[in-house]
Parts: sequence; C-alpha cells; structure tokens
Amino acid sequence: MNIRTILRRLPALAVTAAIAWTTGCGIETEVTGITADKDISRPDLMHVLAHGANLELSHMHLINYAHFTAAATDEITNGYNSSGSYRRRAVNQYHNRPDWVYSQANESGWVAAYAAERMTDVNEANGTDPSTDPLIAHMRINSALAYQWLAEGQCVACVNWGPEGGELLKGSGDIYDPGNVVDSDSIMTMAITWAEMGGTVAQAAISAGRLNEYEPGFEHFIPENSLYASYAIQAMGYLWLEDYAKADEFAAKVPVDWAWHMYSHEENTWRNRWVYYSNQWALTTVWGSSIGTTFRDVEDPRIPWTVCGEYKEGLTVGGRRRSSSEYDRYTTNPGCQTYNYYGRYRTYDGDLPHYIQRKYSSWDDELVMLSGQEMKLVRAEVALRNGNLGAFTGYINDVRSYHGLDPIDVPATAGALEYPNAEDDAWSILDRESLFTLWLDSRRYANFRRWEHPFWTGGHYKTPDEALDNAGQHRPKYMRADGSLDWCMPLPDGEECNINPLVRETQWCQRLYEPGGG
Repeated sequence: MNIRTILRRLPALAVTAAIAWTTGCGIETEVTGITADKDISRPDLMHVLAHGANLELSHMHLINYAHFTAAATDEITNGYNSSGSYRRRAVNQYHNRPDWVYSQANESGWVAAYAAERMTDVNEANGTDPSTDPLIAHMRINSALAYQWLAEGQCVACVNWGPEGGELLKGSGDIYDPGNVVDSDSIMTMAITWAEMGGTVAQAAISAGRLNEYEPGFEHFIPENSLYASYAIQAMGYLWLEDYAKADEFAAKVPVDWAWHMYSHEENTWRNRWVYYSNQWALTTVWGSSIGTTFRDVEDPRIPWTVCGEYKEGLTVGGRRRSSSEYDRYTTNPGCQTYNYYGRYRTYDGDLPHYIQRKYSSWDDELVMLSGQEMKLVRAEVALRNGNLGAFTGYINDVRSYHGLDPIDVPATAGALEYPNAEDDAWSILDRESLFTLWLDSRRYANFRRWEHPFWTGGHYKTPDEALDNAGQHRPKYMRADGSLDWCMPLPDGEECNINPLVRETQWCQRLYEPGGG
C-alpha cells in the first residue's frame, strides 16, 4: 500500500525518502513524500506533516465509506450496480472497494501515529515540550478516529497496536504485536486509548496557553477542538462497549454547537463525495430510502432534498435501463442544477428517479465526523436505557432547538424499534432523530449494529422494487456465511483473506457466492 503524498503542500521539495512502517498482520506501508526526510525534522514543517496525515484520514472517509454506510442504513438508495448490493446489505467486494476502506483505515491510523512520533522527536530536539503540542494532540485524534471507524465497520480486523497504542485486550498483552486478529470491542478500546492520549495533550496545550499557534483559525489545530474530539470519541466508544455511565459522562462534556469536520485540501471531485455521487453523477438517490418514503412529507432542515425526476403516473416499478419517456422531469427544481452537469432526472443506470440530496451542495462543504448534536443523542439513548423518559426528551429537544424546531412531548412509553418507523414511542423517536440529525454523515452504521436494527433483521434492506433487486441487479460476489446478526464489512481478499494465514480459513473470509455466481 502506497500512502498518497504525505506532504503534498510542499511541491518544491525533492522526493528522496520512503519511511517503512508496519501495519496490521505483516502488511508494509510506505509513507512516501515529496520532501526529504531531513526536512521532516524542521519545526516549521510540522503543521504540513499534520495536513498530510489529515488527507490520509479524509481519503479513508471519501473512498466510498460514506455512501456504503448510508446505503446500508436506509439513508440513501444506490442507483448504480457497483454499489447496489450495499443497499441490500449484502456487502460485496466489487472492484475491491471494501479493501480500500479497510486498508485506508489502517493507513490513516498509522500515518497519524508516525506523524506524532516524528513531532515528538522534533520537539525534543529543539527544546520544546511535546506534551503540550496541539499538533500531537490532533494526530492522536486522527488515530482514534481511524480505529473507531474500523471497529464500527468490522467484526474482526488485523491490527497492530504500535508505539504507545495501549496494551492488547486479547492475546499476549504485549504493547507491540506485529500480527493480532482482534474483535470490534478490542479495536474500539484501542480507539479510546488514542483518544485519551490526544485529550491529555490537548488539555496540557490549553493550560500552557498554546491555543492558536498553528495556522490561526484552522479548527483541527486548536487544542480545545481536539479535547472535545477526545471526549466525543470516548463517549461513542463507551457506548459501543455498553459502559453507559462513561458514555454519558464524556458526551456531557461536548457542547451541542461543536463539530469536527473532515478535512481535505484536495482540489478535485473527491473533496466532497456526496456532491460527486448525488449531485454530479446521480449514482445515489433519496428515492426509495426512508427519507423518500416514510418521511417524504416531513419538512426538516436536517434532511434537505429535492425531486429532480419521477416515474410517470401509473408506471409499474420494475425493469432495467428505463426509457427517458417513462420519467417526468423536474430538473428546474431548486438544487437540481447544482453541479448536476447533465440535468439528471434519473439515476446514472437509468433505473430510478433522481431525488437529489441537498445537505451537501458544494464541493467546499466539509463533511461532519463528530458533533455535539450526536453527543446529545448519546445522552438521550443512555437516558432511555435507564428508563428516564423526561431526560431523554430533554436531550432530543436540545438537538431540535439547535435547528430551530419545535420541542416534542415526553413519549408515553419506551417502546421498541420498528421498520417502517411509527414514531409512536421513545425508541422510534430516537431512531428518527438519529436519522435526521446524522443523515449522510456515516454515523448510523454503528447504531444499526448495536441495535440490531429491524431494517436489517426484518429483511427490509432490499430495494423497494424487489423484482428489480432479485432479477436485474448483480448478486454479491462475497458475503459473510455464518448468518449472524452482527452485520459487518468483510475482510478484504486482496489484503487479508488471500495472504494472511491468521484469517484465511475463518468465517470472516468464507465465500457464499463465487465470482460470477447467481
């Protein structure tokens, strides 16, 4: 795996070095840069090294993770066969895309770890205190985020704790283990460890007065933001581990108006993948998702979308590559012309009407990775689990108030999750508010796994057109064969199953369908 240019903001410097780093079970990563290794020892370039690490993390998020998880959690419908199976929750390996997510999570975690170690060396060599460096705090947060996403998506993964990564929960207990297969809980605990370290450095930076030292105003270099990010990651980590008291404790530390955005300076169409997938190419559509069906008539600023095309009245849903004559076009509706270069009224494959998302309407819109609003939802869930419907309602209304929405009344009962959502009890309300608040932000996949969401367990994950789903679209090439409810992304063939004896014969690499099979 070759990590993309780590210091791509310094084009004048020569390419002279490659720094080998070990990730996971014997996978070698090369951190190749456009700068000499000696220059990565200059204090004035450490913030540029941080930008390079940021790009690794954003690249992991941008390479389909956002739309894969949104399709699997009923936030969007894929209208293109390369990812259509994600809408059915049968996670495949078409074009090796799960490999991209898996490998990039490892890469971004390790690049941030390397950057923090190099920054520590540079601080010490120049007589400054690394324990108060805001950049190091930020790099710890990047590692934590990478492993949080890995835990949320995988049932198991092959990871390497590495320098300062915390003791292994499973296995020998050594601090450094070059090849260890661990479960989601262990990976999430690793994320918590990195978040704790980031929070410690961020707090020290604040106490030392190093508040806006690098690129004034840039959110990721401000230690207060790293501290809030540390709290948010720990809150979600402890929620995952079912330590609800700690989840509530850390979520309470984050203000509702705070957010940590995905960072990218890349001047191309990767920098906001939702604009690329939805607005420009119509590879995804709101049609058929819960937003476009159950909540079609809801007006809420958190879920903006527009109809750009619709099936003609009386048309029976079904079939492939529909004729343009079978659609009514509404491409002059607000938002339908934004980056929609071809005035698309149907999805790219021609099958589905194009309902365009408008939450992210510009290439420059930064995707939300962590937020105080999600922390309110964490607290609401904890209150609900504790039977405190009054507190639950208060946290829900904090989020609604932030968006200028009317408060809800205290629900009569806790109830249970259901699909479609009936909105008639506390669990249904939590599900709805989670959907609206976190829409398209890659934050619902973890909830669906934890909750064993009925969208998955009830078999509702097929597209609304079941005949099209069964007959027309590609069957998944690979998927988990054990039938458990712990729904996970598969281990990739190219980087684990084909080469790693630790997992090759396990259920995580079993094939249910052979390539080309029906």
